[in-house]
Amino acid sequence: MFTRENMIKLCTKALVSVPDWEHIIQRRIDEGNKVELAWRLDTKLDWVWKDDCVDGLPRFWSVLCGLSLKQVSV
Repeated sequence: MFTRENMIKLCTKALVSVPDWEHIIQRRIDEGNKVELAWRLDTKLDWVWKDDCVDGLPRFWSVLCGLSLKQVSV
């Protein structure tokens, strides 16, 4: 459930109903840009990246890393 692809799909599904979606976001996607994920803590953004661990194995839980960062900063 918390894979990058699934979270982007869920966010896109929720945001498509925003009035300016077509003009602001969909146009960029059609130009070849991608939707990415980031955690925001106050004014800092931490991008969800590194789909593989140091051993080269898939990190399906990479989206959850930001949650632990947010909890530690409280």
